[in-house]
Amino acid sequence: MRVTNTSISKYLRGEPETPSEKVLQAFSVALGISMIRLREAAGVWAREPEPFILPENANRLTTRQRELILHTIRVLLETNERSVHRPPAGP
Repeated sequence: MRVTNTSISKYLRGEPETPSEKVLQAFSVALGISMIRLREAAGVWAREPEPFILPENANRLTTRQRELILHTIRVLLETNERSVHRPPAGP
């Protein structure tokens, strides 16, 4: 995993942005710190989420229905990511 010099420099100067999952993973490996601790320190989702598994009978969905579910999941994840990176509201 690679992290840009710009990202590292911001953290060293005390100007961190909310880190992406990629940056957190790289720091975890480089520093030997668990992802949970890094997420807590960064103020983002702190626990390891359980794997998302569809019910057994989901195999009866059509290809179009499966695509719709996957698209919905992508939209929700993008929404979560944007809300994490959104600056706090001003006074």
